[in-house]
Amino acid sequence: FPVTIPVKRFINDHSPKSIISYSDKRYFDGIVYQGLGFNFIENTTPNYWYISPDYKVLFNRMTFQKHKLNKLINNFDSNLTEWQNMQLNGYDRIWDCGNGKWVWNSV
Repeated sequence: FPVTIPVKRFINDHSPKSIISYSDKRYFDGIVYQGLGFNFIENTTPNYWYISPDYKVLFNRMTFQKHKLNKLINNFDSNLTEWQNMQLNGYDRIWDCGNGKWVWNSV
């Protein structure tokens, strides 16, 4: 796989004790990590993303953390949760499938 060269170069150049990486379960099964000598650790829980009221723009959930909302949305109520405030402003959320967590350890 083409990805093996950058990973091997990184290991040779930096001599890390370990590397942790994640594979997006929507698109990948992580098999390339096995080929690179990584071991599967666990599956993470699914994450959510916000989608604009017109359903055209997807936003990482970190963009709309509650402490940032008063500067980002028109109608903000500090008594409501992040999700309630986002709904009040016409946003919806979608969920991904989580990630596979992989680790490589030096010998």
